[in-house]
Amino acid sequence: MTAVEIVAYYSTGEPMSDCQVQVFAPDDRSAPWRTGQCDAQGNYRFTPDLSKRGRWTVRVESPGHSNFIDILI
Repeated sequence: MTAVEIVAYYSTGEPMSDCQVQVFAPDDRSAPWRTGQCDAQGNYRFTPDLSKRGRWTVRVESPGHSNFIDILI
């Protein structure tokens, strides 16, 4: 199994504690494939479906802040 771990930080360097996470698979950009929450250190880990190759998008969000990262799998 291949796991992906992201670490979310604010621009100040402080971790995005308990922020909301949405993971979008390459085959459906309109609905999250998985949702979750970062831990107190801003960490989030998921295991993608390796049969869905392409660009996965992870979006993190807290009140007034959001960001995303694209990951090629």
